[in-house]
Amino acid sequence: MSRPATDTRIRAWRGLLQTHARITDAMEHALQADHQLPVAWYQVLVELRLAGGAMRMHHLAEAATLSRSATTRLVDSIERAGLVERRICPSDRRGIEVVLTDGGRQIQRRAAPTAIRVLHRHLWSRLDDEQAATLAEILESAADNDAMPPQESTGA
Repeated sequence: MSRPATDTRIRAWRGLLQTHARITDAMEHALQADHQLPVAWYQVLVELRLAGGAMRMHHLAEAATLSRSATTRLVDSIERAGLVERRICPSDRRGIEVVLTDGGRQIQRRAAPTAIRVLHRHLWSRLDDEQAATLAEILESAADNDAMPPQESTGA
């Protein structure tokens, strides 16, 4: 079913882009200033922590919304800093896992209050609990690749 590119839908898309850019810029600045940590590195450390400390490389790429080649280059840099390491996947010896090191856990834990402060200032403080729940549902639904409708031209 085709949905037209109404003014409201375009406003939603633009608002999403602008909010993402504002939060990402603020997060990059704060994490660099306080922890000398790029936001992309922090995202990888968070994804690994949320996954129990280890992820297959292709799952990490999906979670971080990066291409596999970009994820490989990013992990190379983070590994050189000693925050992650690669190992053979115990459940499938053909695969490689990225594993959070103790140093990676420590810096992610120290940087978390900075990230939370940025998120509170630029997003959470502007939403009540009901709005936050609605936004989470909308974004999770939109991010669900398995439930995406066929591609269509919207005029956007």
